[in-house]
Amino acid sequence: MLWLALLTLLLALSAWSEPLDGRTLYRENCERCHGMSGAGDGPDGKNLIPPPRDFGQAFKYGDTQTAIVKTITNGIPRTGMAAYGKVLEEAEIKALASHVRVLRKQEKN
Repeated sequence: MLWLALLTLLLALSAWSEPLDGRTLYRENCERCHGMSGAGDGPDGKNLIPPPRDFGQAFKYGDTQTAIVKTITNGIPRTGMAAYGKVLEEAEIKALASHVRVLRKQEKN
């Protein structure tokens, strides 16, 4: 019985320490506007003025990890880019920003 409790504890700890998946977070929170590849062509983005950012184009506040984290956290006023600072944890925002940077590199090429 003790081995079962230890196994349960080990499984819980391993699940807790898994790295965050920026790709999944992107799919859940961003893809509907920015599109699967980050081209700004998601189904909900068609109704936004101004349209969502195409990650292959210049970023309004810069494309560094820090700048993207700040944009995701605070949003962009007078656009459809919502603030996620109260929705996602800091680690989730950082993972999401890392994935946006990957998509940016793919879109620029």
